[in-house]
Amino acid sequence: MIWLWDKQRLITQHVIKSDGTQEINPTDVCYNPEDPRSVLVTGKNIYRYLKLNINLQLGVQHEKLLKKDLNISTHYTSQLWIDRRIIVSTIEGDILLAEMSGDYKMMLPSSPGPSFKIKHIVSRKSDGFILVDESGKFKVYQTSAKKECPYILQEEMPTGIDNEEFWSKKYMKNDTIAPYYIVTGADVAGDYIFYTTENSQILKMKHCAEKR
Repeated sequence: MIWLWDKQRLITQHVIKSDGTQEINPTDVCYNPEDPRSVLVTGKNIYRYLKLNINLQLGVQHEKLLKKDLNISTHYTSQLWIDRRIIVSTIEGDILLAEMSGDYKMMLPSSPGPSFKIKHIVSRKSDGFILVDESGKFKVYQTSAKKECPYILQEEMPTGIDNEEFWSKKYMKNDTIAPYYIVTGADVAGDYIFYTTENSQILKMKHCAEKR
């Protein structure tokens, strides 16, 4: 559903149904920051690019990553619009890069793999993006000039953070910090991350890794 806040009314809605051949479960919805009429829905066996037309209806632009290798999972866990492209993660820990047209470009060589259960992808204020897994670990990626690997792993956290107090037992529940809501920012000291956790903490963490 798309809700117009200033008018306090529903503009339109779109129903996603399975065709009966496989289970689908939409889990992530994100607007294109450069075109608020465009919406991407991803989840288990679902990738749907929608666009609001002049009749205020959400029309389907494409329903899958085109030209993607068949052996790559279609269980998508998160997504991000970045540099006029789309990044999508899978349950296998793959990071997929695609064009807005839906054309699959590549799997990033620095994808973390199945041991890193990606829950969120968020953009950095400087460049690149941050992956967050289910246990609260972070991987920071920066933009690269290499065509074969346009984003490279820059830093892994909690190792290397500037304040280990954030990761002390008093902030943890079951020895984990599972981020629920994440925002990023930047100041003179570098990029930082604000996030909430499953035990109702609001934390700020800086990452000031050197450029490579």
